[in-house]
Amino acid sequence: MSKSEIDDKMEKIIEFSELGHHIDEPLYAYSLGMKMRLGFSIAVESSPDILLIDEVLGVGDENFRGKSIDKIIAMTASDRTVVIVSHGLNFLLKTCNRGIVINSDMSIMEGSIEEAVTYYKKT
Repeated sequence: MSKSEIDDKMEKIIEFSELGHHIDEPLYAYSLGMKMRLGFSIAVESSPDILLIDEVLGVGDENFRGKSIDKIIAMTASDRTVVIVSHGLNFLLKTCNRGIVINSDMSIMEGSIEEAVTYYKKT
């Protein structure tokens, strides 16, 4: 994003991250959860066509996780692609419509998220 785009989205990023007055603290002083909140907030507020998520939502409080799930669902409803790598089966069932099960770097099953979760549980 350009500086002007960042400036335009800064309030939304801070609001979504719930970092409030902590936003002015140096990044090295942030906890892992605070860094995750900020990174996720920047990613979703930048309106990407494709968003890649790797187990990132395992950190953070329940309220933030719920808000993040809602944001992911809204992104997929608006024809954006979200690719999630996770072992969190309930999270995947809430947010995904397709699933790919991978073992040893190879795709071994692809189908609806329900089919993929069922297959994963059997292996």
